[in-house]
Amino acid sequence: MSAVDFERHITKFEIVNQCILAEDDKGNNHELKFDGYDLLVLAGGKQYIASVRDFYVNGKFKVGIAFDHQKEHMNDFFFDQSVSEAKRAKIHYDPADARIDGRTPVSLEIYIVTK
Repeated sequence: MSAVDFERHITKFEIVNQCILAEDDKGNNHELKFDGYDLLVLAGGKQYIASVRDFYVNGKFKVGIAFDHQKEHMNDFFFDQSVSEAKRAKIHYDPADARIDGRTPVSLEIYIVTK
């Protein structure tokens, strides 16, 4: 399988559940199949521990990148990357990339669209 790249708008669901769904805005997952459940998310020059998890959204199970949900405040990834509904997530995953500390690396870029 070759590298998978796509983008999506960040939704309120993702912010509340501190996850990034592994599909674009049209619901296409681009045949994304993670090699293992333990992920290392690379974003903004930092590394974050995450995992692959199923989320129940609008009557369907969807695969997402899950960060540890922290009570009373945002997970470090969401805080450090200033994640909000006004932003987009760009996901890059290449199954040929070597594991880092036993985890599958995934690149996530969080950005805002300006006119």
